[in-house]
Amino acid sequence: MNNWISVKDTLPEAEQEVLILTENGVITTAMYEDGTIYTEDSCWNWYDVDFDYDEENNKYIICEGWWENKHYNGG
Repeated sequence: MNNWISVKDTLPEAEQEVLILTENGVITTAMYEDGTIYTEDSCWNWYDVDFDYDEENNKYIICEGWWENKHYNGG
């Protein structure tokens, strides 16, 4: 059974932890943020990260991208 899904085909749901293969060839866990979730609504604790600011709602939004901080941090 092969459960690998390429991000070229589809992205995971926001905040779903998945396995990734880094450009360095390292396999680790990470999650994708779609740029629509406020920090206060996230299931993760965010600190020391630059956020987008939603002036209309006076809230910070987690920037779109891949996030990993548990096992590997190659930049």
